[in-house]
Amino acid sequence: MFVVHCRCACSWRQGRQAMTIKKVIDDNGNIWSADSRELRSIFHLADVDGDIGCALVRNVGFIAVARRGTSASIQFNPRTVAPTALAALGYWLAQGGPDRICLSVLDTVHRQSHEMHPTPQGALRRMQGLIDKDRQRRGELPFRQQHAELRDLPSASVLSAVFECWRATAGVFCDDAYKGPLHQFGGKGRYLLVHARHDAGRFEIIKAGEGLLIPDKISRARLVGSTLEDIPDYAYGRWVTHDYRQVLEEQWPRFDHVRAAILWPGTGRVVRRYSRLLLPCQSQSGERLVLGVSDKLASSNFELEAA
Repeated sequence: MFVVHCRCACSWRQGRQAMTIKKVIDDNGNIWSADSRELRSIFHLADVDGDIGCALVRNVGFIAVARRGTSASIQFNPRTVAPTALAALGYWLAQGGPDRICLSVLDTVHRQSHEMHPTPQGALRRMQGLIDKDRQRRGELPFRQQHAELRDLPSASVLSAVFECWRATAGVFCDDAYKGPLHQFGGKGRYLLVHARHDAGRFEIIKAGEGLLIPDKISRARLVGSTLEDIPDYAYGRWVTHDYRQVLEEQWPRFDHVRAAILWPGTGRVVRRYSRLLLPCQSQSGERLVLGVSDKLASSNFELEAA
């Protein structure tokens, strides 16, 4: 990846050729031609000459996109970008799989930086990283948690049942031993089992319980085989990955109360409040795993509405 800073000119440059904005993704995930008369009419810009795409990206939270052969260009503003537009961008990039992406990052002082990325995944991770950095600076990340002690695991709950199973099996995960505890006390199988891949410590999902509360059916169907960071809300995936990595490295359980406003395609942000237990495990062949189990919120003292 390389980065170049320049003045905003409402066009992107690849090599010596200028690539003008061709399409924009709006804050509802819809894709428009940048010169659409209907789009101009919506924003009362029918009489404005020239390209309006840059203004929509900078001020309204749209994302501008263009393709040329196997290359793609993306322009966005981390401060204003709409979450639904970002989710729709992931689907747009999945169509055709460009092998080179020019990412143009706007700011609020009429500057932009240009970066080259070899994969859509890399570009999306970079975009979310910039969004997270801006939100952290302003204290606006929509996820928070409160760490709890293992001795405070609620009795007669799926969390305590799984914890006792983990102790009895010395952390060795096998379906026969864990199937019962994962479904006790109305647990309904709200769990993920992951293992660490070799590519920068990402966690691949190898089992996903049928009780997970995911409103988007397509995202739910794609869980197994994907990584925690592959879910549509990349910021949430990165956020939970940190805890899974800590449990794997320290080889010690972790118990938390969580409030998360998770972005799903088609539904927008859905607020979930839950208690979560992360357990370091290993397969019967010795592979290191992490089991994450969630249940209804077990704390009445957690300030849920703060974000």
